[in-house]
Amino acid sequence: MSWMTVSDIARRLKFASEESPLAVFRVKKSGRGYGGLYDAVFANTVAAQHRIETGIGLVGVFSSPSQFTEKLERSGSSDGR
Repeated sequence: MSWMTVSDIARRLKFASEESPLAVFRVKKSGRGYGGLYDAVFANTVAAQHRIETGIGLVGVFSSPSQFTEKLERSGSSDGR
């Protein structure tokens, strides 16, 4: 698990590829302090594949910063909500 901000994820995606994409999930809010954070993990792990299949909290699977920012723009929010 790696909780990150939108800008952290965009920076990390500069080093991702189609062979090694990131899966981004919303962090379940539990009290205060987690707004604007996401869980970004390598999408090719068994655990990530299971989470992707369930779809719970899944923002998407991305291999470039532009894919991620386009998704955020389509959702109408700078933080993907």
